[in-house]
Amino acid sequence: MSTLKSNFHTRREFLKKSLGLVAAASTVPTFLSRTAFALANPFDTPLVGASRDNRILLVVQLGGGNDGVNTVIPFGHDGYYRARPTLAVPEEKVVRLNEEIGLHPSLAPLKALYDAGKLAVVQGVGYPNPDRSHFRSMEIWQSGMVEDFESTGWIGRMFDHTCNNKHLKEPCSPTLAVSIGETLNPAIKANNAVGVALRDPEQFYRMTQVYANSDIPSEEIKNKIGTSPLDFLRRTAMNAELSADRIRRSIRSVQSKTAYPADPFAQGLKLIAAMIAGNMDTRVYYISLTGFDTHANQAGVHERLLKILADGLAAFQKDLEALGVAERVLGFTFSEFGRRLAENGSRGTDHGQAAPMFVFGHSVQAGIVGPHPSLEKLNDGDLAFHTDFRHVYATALEKWLGADSSAILGQKFILLPLVS
Repeated sequence: MSTLKSNFHTRREFLKKSLGLVAAASTVPTFLSRTAFALANPFDTPLVGASRDNRILLVVQLGGGNDGVNTVIPFGHDGYYRARPTLAVPEEKVVRLNEEIGLHPSLAPLKALYDAGKLAVVQGVGYPNPDRSHFRSMEIWQSGMVEDFESTGWIGRMFDHTCNNKHLKEPCSPTLAVSIGETLNPAIKANNAVGVALRDPEQFYRMTQVYANSDIPSEEIKNKIGTSPLDFLRRTAMNAELSADRIRRSIRSVQSKTAYPADPFAQGLKLIAAMIAGNMDTRVYYISLTGFDTHANQAGVHERLLKILADGLAAFQKDLEALGVAERVLGFTFSEFGRRLAENGSRGTDHGQAAPMFVFGHSVQAGIVGPHPSLEKLNDGDLAFHTDFRHVYATALEKWLGADSSAILGQKFILLPLVS
């Protein structure tokens, strides 16, 4: 393979895996010209699209369908123990929230947040006509649309309503949303692309140099892949390099004050805390923890995953407070669906419907929102939902980020008592 072809392959891989900016744009030349201008602004200059009071939302996606029944445990109901002869957590080990429900013992660090007034538990969350398909259910949660297919994500549409305005004299920053991972999460996909995907800021920065230091004439690149006259790759390189440099400088200016676990999820949260404290203009961070599709031998796997979740979130909250930025951050967890009430023959659980969400942060109105779903009145063997997830989204949009939730979600939803 020639040097040109080798470099071209590297560039294509970079675009695919590390940037996430281009794939979300419906009109690439317009987007690139706007983001190039935005990134040319001084590092600490606020840009259009920043939310009120510089507030930040953290979304934690639990991929695979988390077993909500063994997360928020209805230990006060005999039906729980009848339905789960091998998977039920013994009552004496449950971390009690009240006389009816409690947390899995691996979630003890979240109980500490709950007691400190920094955690709310929203029970029985789902959506109408639930779908047990991973793909379709996650698509619904990420798009924020239940009845109709929507190609953009709910977070992306929030920025569309801010950025896609012909009357604005300033463009939105391309780093208003940061997704921790190899690719931009679909929830951030927008018509007016705003978002960066990364896992390792230094690697992200080094990869941008593949473009920035290229001595291949732009005409030669254009002829190779048929770019537009605006020189797609060159502009993408500039946007990527400046985004990477902004992130790099931000995290280098911050020294974490908390010991985090060594797992990738916790390290991703550590990176987010550093970017927040480093005065990034990002308003939404997105991070995922996967592995919750526990059809067989669930107990040990689920225990480990819940411990990773709780230890990571506890360290994150502690770090935010030590860095003096905790009052700016609200977060919540979700999974595409819960699991069935009854365990299966493989000591696991199958795809279900309703599940709990955790909402956490300095400004959370702590407590339990809604009753635990009935263990007797099931919907085809599943816990029936009573709280549409879009009520949580609308609350975060309206009461935290100051956005018009009906314009983003397509209709008005009653706000929940989650933000003090």
